[in-house]
Parts: sequence; C-alpha cells; structure tokens
Amino acid sequence: MAHLVVHLRIIHKAEDTLLELIRLQPAEPRLENLKYHIAHGNLQIQLIYRRVIKQEVIPHVEKVFSILDPHTEWISKGKAGVPVELGLRVCVLQGQFGFTLHHLVMQKQTDDQVTVPLAEGAKKRFPALSQVSYDKGFWSQMDWTSVRIEGWMPSSAMLLWLLLPVT
Repeated sequence: MAHLVVHLRIIHKAEDTLLELIRLQPAEPRLENLKYHIAHGNLQIQLIYRRVIKQEVIPHVEKVFSILDPHTEWISKGKAGVPVELGLRVCVLQGQFGFTLHHLVMQKQTDDQVTVPLAEGAKKRFPALSQVSYDKGFWSQMDWTSVRIEGWMPSSAMLLWLLLPVT
C-alpha cells in the first residue's frame, strides 16, 4: 500500500506540473502526451489496487500488456514449451510463388473473423485472383454464410484446407 501512496504523490506532482505548463504554454502540443501518461498512470494504480489490495481478478479486456504500446495483445500464454507471445496478430496472404499479395493487422480479431475481408482486399488489388485457400483455423460457420451471400462457393471443405473461388 505504501508504494501506491508514493506513486499517487508522483502522479499528483505531474498533474500540478501539467496545470502550470498549461498556464504558461497553453498551445504546447507535447502537453497532450503528458496528459495521456498521467491518465495511464492513474489506470495502472487502479488496476494494481484492485488486484493486490482488493484481491480482484482483473477481466482480460481491462489488462494492459504494454505501457508503451497499449494496443498490444496476449497472443500465446507460453504453456507446454511454447514461448509467451505479446504483440498483434498479422495475417498474410501469399501467392503460389510465395509473394505477399495482401495482409491485415488484426486488432482484437481472430483468424476466422478475417477470412472474407482478406480475400476481398486481395481481389481488389489483384483482379485476376481466382482462388484463395486457408487452413482449418480460418473456418467458421459465419464465413460460409458470408461467402455464399457474396456469391463465392467453396469448392472443397476438407479438414485442413478451405478453398474459396474469388469471383
């Protein structure tokens, strides 16, 4: 608890400094950065207080995995010989010769949610594209429905591959 009090004092000092800087230089653009970091410091103190003092379990959506990159997500928990991974998922669509045709940075998305948008984005960039294949991690019932609505019909649905003709 003593650490939280010390950190609160530091944040209050930063808030006082911010107010003085606003008074002296109200148009200074770097003050927005200071406001952001003060708000983030308050958030961290709240999370620590809830977790350590109140013994709350913090919901996953409220957790912060990086102070410098707040959009960072927990990709892999690191169990059974798999390392811990933090960052953002990136989906890359490659052509038959290994060239990258299209990509998506997935914030708060999973593979099955980007199947159709990835194929549509690649089709816009490469109109001659006639077929896209995905592994089984990309399949979901929603994707099949979307594909049929768009007029795309799966030519094959095996356990490991989903082939979508792109029209």
